[in-house]
Amino acid sequence: MKKKILNLVFALALVLSFSLVLTPQVASVFSATNYHLEVINTSGGSVTSPGGGVFTYSAGTIVTLVAVPNAGYNFVTWFGDVDTIADVNSAATTITMDDDYSISPSFSIDTYTLTTAAGANGSISPSGSVTVNSGGSQSFTITPNTGYRIVDVQVDGASVGAVSSYTFTDVTASHTISAGFSINTYTLTASAGANGSISPSDVVTVNYGNSQNFTITAKTGYHVADVLVDGASVGPVAVYTFTNVITDHTIAVSFAINTYTITPAVGAHGMIVPSLAVTVNYGINQSFDITPDTGYHIADVLVDGASVGPVASYTFPKVAAGHTISASFSINTYTLTTSAGANGSISPSGVVTVNYGSNQTFTIAPNTGYNIVKVLVDGTSVGAVASYTFTSVTASHTISASFSINTYTVTPAVGDHGSILPSDAQIVSYGDSQTFTINANTGYRIADVLVDGTSVGPVASYTFPNVITNHTIAVTFAIGWPFYTLFGIGVVLVLLLVFWVGRRIGTKHYE
Repeated sequence: MKKKILNLVFALALVLSFSLVLTPQVASVFSATNYHLEVINTSGGSVTSPGGGVFTYSAGTIVTLVAVPNAGYNFVTWFGDVDTIADVNSAATTITMDDDYSISPSFSIDTYTLTTAAGANGSISPSGSVTVNSGGSQSFTITPNTGYRIVDVQVDGASVGAVSSYTFTDVTASHTISAGFSINTYTLTASAGANGSISPSDVVTVNYGNSQNFTITAKTGYHVADVLVDGASVGPVAVYTFTNVITDHTIAVSFAINTYTITPAVGAHGMIVPSLAVTVNYGINQSFDITPDTGYHIADVLVDGASVGPVASYTFPKVAAGHTISASFSINTYTLTTSAGANGSISPSGVVTVNYGSNQTFTIAPNTGYNIVKVLVDGTSVGAVASYTFTSVTASHTISASFSINTYTVTPAVGDHGSILPSDAQIVSYGDSQTFTINANTGYRIADVLVDGTSVGPVASYTFPNVITNHTIAVTFAIGWPFYTLFGIGVVLVLLLVFWVGRRIGTKHYE
């Protein structure tokens, strides 16, 4: 303990000796006039000379003052009893002890400037120049305008990437932060199936808010089946426009072959195969067969309303449009050709047209005085018929008739004692005449002539005029008359004459 006390005394004596050497102005630490210097440290630093606390100095002593700021701070000024401080704004200065003084150093923290720069179409917040205390932190938010994106952020000229925020920590220097922006772009991915195209194709880059048209074209013979935008159908449109694009999109197109309808129509008494409307792909051939019913024929075939004739089949080649095909039918007709020889007729005459399966009757009539010799049907005799009927006609035919004049027999008969010429039966044509001459043998006379059994008297000849039937003529003879018979007849005749004349005369006289 005693040793410690001795050491303390020795130390105080040593300090006193140094003070006397360094401060010759002070006459004696034991001067009668002493002043107190109170040094009060403040935040941000400290006084290293003479230190913090209360110090006693002889009057007139010049005391060195040294204020040392903490890291991140700087000396500002001395304040308090600063009248005798040589430079109140200097951290290292002196004070002259002319009185009791109380002084303090003033420190301020270091500040640094963080300078922002934002390109077009975006911002940095806070903006402009931001003051930050030493060791402090400062965050910045980088925000692109709507439809834009951050391209890059540079801190003190070096890229830190396309960050949306950046924080300066433990700031010990000034800095710069800048951001660049670019408009957002979106990809419109277009795809087309087989048999068509979309333009533009593949991947198209579109700026935010812009529009983009796509034109869809089908190959010849094909059509747009559907358009899918982002997987949803918008129908078989030929053009689609993305407006005010703000996201990626897809557009996909499918195509289908064109189909056309060929519609058949058929009239009665026939058929067309196929008989119902047929759907045909573009460029394909389609055939139709036309068949009439039995006994009918194809009258005409109309394709799209225009006749192509009575064809049995028709092919639409490489179909590229809708069509119609119609067929009409007519019953088969056959010709029945008549021919009549002289002196007669066939009715109906000439060429007669007959429908398939029908009947047709012909009447054969000879002229007056004539008769039917024979009737030929298709060259074969069917006899001397007065009528003939073709039944269920299925072919053409001929019918012909021949006629001959009627003949009649005039048969003579003669008794004894005379003759008739001609003496044999005579065949006489209709309308002709036939004369017979009658001769009695010598000594005989014609007694009577009977024509068809009727007496025509004892004529010496007889003519059958305009013969239209059979006749007979028969002659009888008698022996010749004597003279007195003839004389008596003569007298009688004279008397009769006289009597008649007398009567006539008497009558006139009376009148």
